[in-house]
Parts: sequence; C-alpha cells; structure tokens
Amino acid sequence: MTSDEARLNKKAADDVVDFLYAQSANGRLTPTFCFLITYMVFLETVAWWSIIPILGFQLGGTAICEVLRRQHARLEPDADRTPWAYGYAAASGICGISWGLAGVLWFIPGDPMQQLVVAVLILAGITGSVVSRSGYLPSLVTFLAGINVPFIPALLFIGTPLSFAMAFMGLFYVVGSYGWACGLNRMYLREAHARLRGDQLVHDLEIARDVAEARAEDAERAKIAAEAGERAKSQFLSTISHEIRTPLNGIQGMAELLDGSDLSDDQRENLAIIRQSSDALRLLLEDVLEISRIDAGVQKLDIAEFEPEAIARQVVDIMEPEARRKGLTLNVTIMPDVPSHSRGDEKCCRQALLNILGNAVKFTDQGHATVRLSLEPGREGDELEYLRFAVRDTGPGIAADQLSGLFTEFAQVDQSMTRRHGGGGLGLALVKRLADQMQGSVGVRSTEGEGAEFWFDVPVVIPAHRKQDMMIEAVSAPALDRARIEALETVLGPDKALEIVEACLDTAWELTETIEIARRDRDSDAMARAAHDLKSAAGNVGLTALSDSAARISAAIRDGDFAEAFDEAARLPGETSKAQDDLLRAYPPLAAAKAS
Repeated sequence: MTSDEARLNKKAADDVVDFLYAQSANGRLTPTFCFLITYMVFLETVAWWSIIPILGFQLGGTAICEVLRRQHARLEPDADRTPWAYGYAAASGICGISWGLAGVLWFIPGDPMQQLVVAVLILAGITGSVVSRSGYLPSLVTFLAGINVPFIPALLFIGTPLSFAMAFMGLFYVVGSYGWACGLNRMYLREAHARLRGDQLVHDLEIARDVAEARAEDAERAKIAAEAGERAKSQFLSTISHEIRTPLNGIQGMAELLDGSDLSDDQRENLAIIRQSSDALRLLLEDVLEISRIDAGVQKLDIAEFEPEAIARQVVDIMEPEARRKGLTLNVTIMPDVPSHSRGDEKCCRQALLNILGNAVKFTDQGHATVRLSLEPGREGDELEYLRFAVRDTGPGIAADQLSGLFTEFAQVDQSMTRRHGGGGLGLALVKRLADQMQGSVGVRSTEGEGAEFWFDVPVVIPAHRKQDMMIEAVSAPALDRARIEALETVLGPDKALEIVEACLDTAWELTETIEIARRDRDSDAMARAAHDLKSAAGNVGLTALSDSAARISAAIRDGDFAEAFDEAARLPGETSKAQDDLLRAYPPLAAAKAS
C-alpha cells in the first residue's frame, strides 16, 4: 500500500467516525423511553428496582457519548480521531449492557408473552444498532457483547426448551446482523473513499486552474511585450529601408545615365558591378519591407479563386532567363490530384514560390530545378487538405545540422557560398511568414552534395464527398473529450495528468458500484449522491457520455421519476466499461499503465 492510499484510508476512517458522532445526537434518548414504557407495562411482574441498573447503564453510556460528541465537535479537521473512536466503542458497550440486563431481569420464566416482548425489544435494539454503528464495527461488537454476555448465559441457565431455542436463535441473529453490518461498513467506506477522491480531484483541478490562469497572465504579458518589441523592430526596419531606398534610387538612376554615355570597357564592367550590387540591395530591401508589413499586420490576405498550375508556370517564366544564363533547366510537374482551381491568396503563393525557386537557381551551378505541385493530406482530425508548392534542385545540398534554422531571418548556411552567390538570408524567412499568414507551413529535405527540396503548404477545402466521409466517421467516434486530458497534461505535466486520469477512472468504477448497490436496495438518496459525484469525476477527464448518463440519473431522481432513474442505473455498468475502453484507446499512457 502506498503512502497516498494509506492516507486516504485513514481519512476515510476519520470521516466515518465524524459520521458516527454526527448521527449520535439523533434519538439518543429513545432507548431510555423504550425501557420506561416496557417497565410500566410489566410493572406487576418484574422487581420494582430492576429499572434502576438498566437506566443507570443506559443513561451512563448516553452521557459519556454526549460528552465525547461535544468535545469531538471542537476538533481540528486534521486531528486524529482514533481516541474518539475508542471512546464511542466503550460508550456503546455500556449501553449494550443495559439491553442485556433488561433481558436478564425482565425475562420471566413461565410467561411466554412477556418473554416474547423482551426478545422483540432486544432484537429491535440490535437491529437499530446495526444501522447506526456499522460505520465503525468495533462499536457494534462492544454493543453486541454488552447485550449477549449477560443475556445468553441467563437464557441457558433457565434451561427450558424455549429459553434454549431463544438463546441459539439470538446467537444466529447476532451473527447475521454482524454480517449485514460488515456489508454496510464496506458501503460507507466506499462512499467515503469516493467522496474524498472527488474532493482531492476538485482540489487538484482548482490548483491546475490557478496555475493555468497564472500562466495565461504571464503569457499575455509576454505576448504584449513581444508584440511591442515586434512592432518596434518592424517600425525600425521599415524606417531604415525607406531611408536606404532614397539614396539607392539615386545610385540606380545615375547608373542608368552612365550606361548611356561613352564608357570604356573597364568602366562598363565596373558599372555592371554597381548595377548588380544595387539590384541585390533593392531585392533585400523589398524582402525587409515585406516582412515588416506582415509582422505589423498591415498586409492582409486577398482570398480569391486562382489556378495553381498557372502560378507555377508564371514563376518559372520569370526565372527562365537567369536559369538559361547559368545553363540550368527548369521543369514543372503537376500531380494528377491537384485541383485546377483553388481559393487563396494568389499573390502570396506566387511570391513564396518565386523566393524558393530564386534560391534554387541562385545556389545551383549545374543541372536543373523542378517545381512540383501536389495535394497532401491534412493532420488527423483536420478538415482540410494542403496544396504543396515544392522546388527540388541539383545544387550542393545542405548539412542535416543546418536545416533547422533555415527559415529564420538572416540565416545563411555557408558564408563562402553566400559571398559567391549573394543573398541576405531573408528569402526563406519571408516564405515562412507568408505560409504562416495563409495558415500553412514550410519544410525542407536535403542531403549534402545531392541537392535540396524546399516547399510550403497552403490549405485547400476538401471535396464534398470526402467531407461527408469524415462526418460519418465523427458520428461513430467514442464520446470522449480528449481536450480535457490534453489540458491536464499541459498544466500539470504527463505524470500528474496520468495520476489524475487513473484516479478518476477508479472513482468512476467505485461510484458505479455504489449506484448499483443503491439500485438493488431502491435507495434513491444514496444513488443521487453517487450520481452527482460520478458526473463530476467523469467530466473531469472528458468522459462525456458517462457524465451525461450520471446527469440523467440525477435529473430523474430530482423529478421524482424513480423508475427512469433505476432503469438508467441498470445500464450504467455497461456505460462505464465502454467509457474505460474509449479512454484506453484515446489515451495511450493509461493503456500502458494498465498493461504494466
């Protein structure tokens, strides 16, 4: 037994002791009045003094119990209840002696009617004690011992057939009553365990909620700070870019003027370098401005119908002169499943593809580059498919350890290649910004020395017949809210989340068993309490179908429709079993824990 289980068992036992003292105030003088009424009925046949020891023990035990009850009421919640349990058992034994003395002093030989009344009186005392003292079995044992130690020997001493029969029948009744009490005791402890686990789960969830709220506040503050920094960066880049563009336009204008003048070959070669450098700087500034507009939220998507194949061929036509100059071949491959028309931002798709193909042409010295369009499946549960624009080249390739940072600003793989081919490291970063803005993604595959493949995916609406298939599958899916478990994992971590899920499932089974016992006993109050707790425990881990079933039981009892409540409760074990199967399939850590 783990320390947590031991602590839970101790707390459950303490709760049972609290329950004993809470209900001990109800009807504590009832036995006294029963003895007085019986004494008055048999006054002519019993000794006048017989009531004195009977009431002495009864009132003495009641007084001790009342003193203990008042002191118990002042206990701290975490105080040890063991001494009070022993005290209650001792008081029960004293009260039991009063019942045993009543049997000894009032069981008159030769008077069957009086003997029967006394026997019924004692059996009633035993029966009432089974209900009130079964929460703490030692108190019932001392009470039964107090009755039987004087009474059973007295019956045997009388020696008549009737007294022998009553003695043995009394012993059998005591044994049967104790067995009944053991069953009630197990039910009390199960309810206490379920209630305590539910309280602990509520406490854990409240802590998780507080932690989540605190983290959300921290995240919001960090988001505000990041947005402020991003705006400042974008404003700075935009300002600098505009400031640089003005003199750059002057340089390019002067280069155009010089190109029309009478220059020597060396001068024209130098002028070509000036024009190439200014063009490279202009492209870099355009990338910077584009990233700044996206980060600042200025650039909005223009969603309209477009032709994916037309975009691919337009981009190839733009890059064809540069590719031909380097001796490269550009190809276009359109997969059969690519739709002829789609909806999205045509300008963003064209710009992203142009950047990728421009990089491929820039860094490839021989061979070819291929633009490939294909339709890719969405992620699990995603109602979209994705249109992939990919470019595969025969360039130098990229080392595996350098792939992860390629889509960040100013990322450059090889400085020697950058110096040879040019580039400021913003092209791929802009591609990622554009893909993110279109709710898409980017990717790269490469082997050093064997070329590289870059792509970006943008969402495409699934055809109607596929969407219908997904809807049919969703209808047959198990009624389980996986987001609840994911939220627990996010806030508390996988280990604590697994612990909570296991505890909730165990609690659900315990409460299901309690409801089944209450259904067989037709105890609607116990069923309502357990159904309320089950609704909470199942809902905490997203078992929505089981939680709804428990809610229907509670609602039926609340509306007085007990037949409906009992019918729903009869189906509950099957619902709980199905919920467990769904949870094991949807939450692999739980399945692994159960298997081990």
